[in-house]
Amino acid sequence: MLFKIYIAFFEDGQNHMMDIMEMAGQLDKRADYENIVTTIFAENAMKNIK
Repeated sequence: MLFKIYIAFFEDGQNHMMDIMEMAGQLDKRADYENIVTTIFAENAMKNIK
């Protein structure tokens, strides 16, 4: 495989997305990562990829 596949949404990705939304004037308040994201399903899926 040439690259590693990540199917989970990590905190740095959320922060980057919120940075973009703030710059566009579309975000009034940042959400805490722990309150809106669960990686359980992605982690389980990654265990089953062959």
